[in-house]
Amino acid sequence: MSSQDVQSHGVAINLANWARYADSDDRLTANWVAEICEEIQHSDGCLITRGYVSQAFSQSFAKGVIASVIWGYPKGRFPGGRSFAGIFAKAEGLAGKLEKLKSGKPLSAEAICSEFDGFQGLGPSTYTKMLYFADIAAIEGGCLIYDQMVMRAIAESGEPHWAALKTRLGSCRYPNGKFKAYSRALQVETYGGFLSVTHSLATRERNAEAIELELFMSAPRGRPTQHQTG
Repeated sequence: MSSQDVQSHGVAINLANWARYADSDDRLTANWVAEICEEIQHSDGCLITRGYVSQAFSQSFAKGVIASVIWGYPKGRFPGGRSFAGIFAKAEGLAGKLEKLKSGKPLSAEAICSEFDGFQGLGPSTYTKMLYFADIAAIEGGCLIYDQMVMRAIAESGEPHWAALKTRLGSCRYPNGKFKAYSRALQVETYGGFLSVTHSLATRERNAEAIELELFMSAPRGRPTQHQTG
């Protein structure tokens, strides 16, 4: 899978899922959601692609924050039904944080994660999407998406290069086969290791973001049996 393939990879959006945010009293949220939905509506099949979200960040970090959420959660809500209103209300603050990280000296992956501790309700599965699309680099390498699906794929991989990280993660299943939700703490603790290994595997033909997407696509599907904050 090439970088171009990754950037053109998209998900179909049901625009009705986002109509309530476009009607929000928060004018920043309403304007960005309306603009994004209008642009997606004119795409083939209402697709929002990785390339589109990256372009949104190049226009405005606040727009990129909102676009990354729409891309990452096309059903219009967090797992469990929680609204995005609280996250969208913090879009400007998140944009400022991301801009600071992008312009500053690279930090360790764990230190970058700690920068988001003050954003209640925002977990690594969501903010690593923002870090990736904003093109922010950690000491371990460029930030990539590290969500529950990627973690599951690693936990069930038989590839030797994932063995150490697989051991740290442990099984992604309960004895009855149902999926666990990895804790936020473990997700943060293993993010740097994930970046290091992924970038070490990257080649000109198959870069790090392609490896991350391949992991996501190969992950076993199903709903976790415990609540996990975004």
